[in-house]
Amino acid sequence: MKITLLVLAFLVLAAPAAFAHDTWIMCLPPGVRSGADVTLHISSGAAFPKFDTAPEAAQIERCGWRVDGREGALSDFSHEKDNLAVTGRVTTDGAAVVFAEFKPKAIDRTPDEVKAYMDEIGAPESVRRAYQSDGPNAKFHETLTTHAKTYLRVGESGDATGCLGPVGFNIDFLPDRDPTSLKVGDTLTIRVFRGGKEMESFPVGAVSGAGKTTMQRTSKAGLVAIAIDAPGWWLIRGTELRRQTDGTWESDFTTLTFFVANN
Repeated sequence: MKITLLVLAFLVLAAPAAFAHDTWIMCLPPGVRSGADVTLHISSGAAFPKFDTAPEAAQIERCGWRVDGREGALSDFSHEKDNLAVTGRVTTDGAAVVFAEFKPKAIDRTPDEVKAYMDEIGAPESVRRAYQSDGPNAKFHETLTTHAKTYLRVGESGDATGCLGPVGFNIDFLPDRDPTSLKVGDTLTIRVFRGGKEMESFPVGAVSGAGKTTMQRTSKAGLVAIAIDAPGWWLIRGTELRRQTDGTWESDFTTLTFFVANN
């Protein structure tokens, strides 16, 4: 089984260009038998779900799992050509959430890169105006923190108890149902939280199993509804970009992946 790490979200507001570089977790196959070892795969790339670039293990702040009220850490890393493999064992049957959080990373962007970046993440007008107010030659220094999680089925018993809640990300996507049970024709509702509060008008993107990308903004209650119209791996992603008082920028990029079986 494999897991690949990804990073943030789109949905229905528009049909924007794909992110230049996503990070995600994936499990291949999307389930394991009871008591079996789990091998997760963390990768970054521009063509989800194709693996491209492997992060270094030293970049991972924490990696773990939770299912049915139990949880554990994953720390056995091995560097492969296009992904970082993480091996461990989930000790309880049911639907499990597996998550990885990266250490903050410093990025400097050119003015052209900033414009493309803000379009890709659906940055609100307030953020664009804040950047423009710095002038056309302003430097753009960003501290980015990446968060990623995925869902997998362990064994044949158990349920989704304990795997649908927050895992401590700054920006967290909370599904309303077991993502490992989704079928084509279902709807998955996701609530977006920051600091325990729902995020209104937050841009959430999705890459479907058919490769289509969409974007929509959350409701006042922080909700987006995703129509599951294709089998295969799905990626949900989103980025919050914030200007700091010293003129630098801070961001959180969050991704969620799940697999939809053929009906």
